[in-house]
Amino acid sequence: MHLNPIIKVIGKREINILSCKIEGEVYFENSQGHIIECEIHNSGSSGIRCNSSELEIQNCKVYKNYYHGLKSEENSKVKIINSKIYENGNNEGS
Repeated sequence: MHLNPIIKVIGKREINILSCKIEGEVYFENSQGHIIECEIHNSGSSGIRCNSSELEIQNCKVYKNYYHGLKSEENSKVKIINSKIYENGNNEGS
């Protein structure tokens, strides 16, 4: 279980993350991006976290993360297409 982001995107950038398996968190801050055909799991935090960002998640599975599968903060815009987010929040009170 990973506690720190595996992929961190910060700043006015656009990034595409394609066809991968990630054991840990993907974090977007003040940026734009697409996550397509990925599995994101076993993070010690959230699977995907975005702060002041625009994100599209397509054909993905996000599961078994300690807190949230997806956490959107500070006016982020998230579009989810044909994806599954499940079995997250393994701690009490999440």
